[in-house]
Formats: sequence, structure tokens, C-alpha cells
Amino acid sequence: MIDLDKLSTKELLNLNSAIIDTLKKRNILRTNNNPVGDFAEKLFQQAKGWQLANNSHAGYDAIHNGIRYQIKGRRSNKNTVQLGSIRDINKNCFDYLAFVIFNMDYSIRKAAIMSRDVVIKNKRCRHDAHTNSEILRINLNKWNELAIEEDVTDELTRIIRCV
Repeated sequence: MIDLDKLSTKELLNLNSAIIDTLKKRNILRTNNNPVGDFAEKLFQQAKGWQLANNSHAGYDAIHNGIRYQIKGRRSNKNTVQLGSIRDINKNCFDYLAFVIFNMDYSIRKAAIMSRDVVIKNKRCRHDAHTNSEILRINLNKWNELAIEEDVTDELTRIIRCV
């Protein structure tokens, strides 16, 4: 095992780049910018058989039978988790929001799919003027109150063992 504390900053950054490159070669990641989001996309693709959209598609990340999915991933050990920015939510760019909340070790805490309509009506969504987007906050203590379409926690947990 590598003792990371003994590595220089440059060595750590080079190691990070090598890890990202290897995960891209394994088709786990698609970009250099968002490994958590890319990993979430891969898990949903594997679990649900969704076709991942290319990165130029604004508003959705995957499609299946004409249904568009925006996918979000977040690592957190907190009970209230803020998902990434949802832009142009009122432009009907996606039909469902799929999200996975990872523990800090990338094990899955919770994962779900909810309709765009529920996301819009959800009182936990707030507008962020700085990013001109909507921010959905998920309180894991109130999981049963979220009006999710499908809890896929167990399904993604099984998939993560195979990826």
C-alpha cells in the first residue's frame, strides 16, 4: 500500500491523473472533471441498460425507450445532501432525475429515480441565482417523504460489486 503522506504534492497529482486515466480506459469515467458524477452515470447505465448521451446533450445524461434521465452523484457523510445543479428545469430537458448518494468510501448510501414533476414541486428545491439553476437537497432522515418513483439503492449496490 502506498503511504500517501510521504508523496509530494506533484506525486499526488500525478497519481490522481494516472487513476483517472485508468478509470477512463476501463470505461468507468467519461471525463476528467467529475468522477463522482461519471461513476453514477456508469452505475445507472449498468443497472438499467440506459444509453449514455454524449456530453454535448444539455439537460440529460442517459436515454432509454425515449425517456430522458438526468443523473446526479454525490459523496457525503452528512444526513442532508445537496445534489448538483439542475439547469433549465422548466425547459423539459429531462423526464426523470436519477441520483446516487455515496458514502465517502464510494459505497452506496441511497439511490433513487424521481420524476421531473416531483423535482419541480419538491419544496426542498431552491433556486441558486449564482449558477441560475435549481438545487435539490435530500434529507436522508426523511427518505420516505421524497415521493421517489423508484428506490434503486439495492440494485445499484449489487451492480457496484461488479463494476
